[in-house]
Amino acid sequence: KQTTPKVSLKIDQVTSDSVDFHWGVTNTSHFGRFKVYISKSPIVDMFRDGVTYDKKISGEAKLLVSTQNIRNTYHRVNNLESGTTYYIVVISIERNQVFGYSEMSFETLVELEDEDELSESTI
Repeated sequence: KQTTPKVSLKIDQVTSDSVDFHWGVTNTSHFGRFKVYISKSPIVDMFRDGVTYDKKISGEAKLLVSTQNIRNTYHRVNNLESGTTYYIVVISIERNQVFGYSEMSFETLVELEDEDELSESTI
C-alpha cells in the first residue's frame, strides 16, 4: 500500500509585508522533494483532473521553494502587500510522485500611518 506523506505547516510570524513559516513531513517512505507556493487565492484543488501534484495547482500560484533537502523546512516571504490575504501550500512529493500537502491562509497586517505625519498634514 502506498503511503501518503502528511505535511504539517505552521505560520510563525506575519508583518505588514512578510511572513515566516515552517513545516514538517511524516509518513514519508521515499522522500523526493518539497515544493512551496504562494498565491492570493486558494492553491490546491484536488478535484482538478490529473494525478500528479502539478495538475492540482492553481495557475496563479507562485513557486517559492523547490528542494530535495528534507531538512530545508523554513521560509520567509518578503515584499507582500499589507492588509492582504495570502495562501501558502507546502507539498511533499515522494519519488513515485505520490504527494501530500498542507495549505493555510493568512492576512498581512495593515500598515498604520505614522501619527506625526498625520498631525502635520492637518495643519
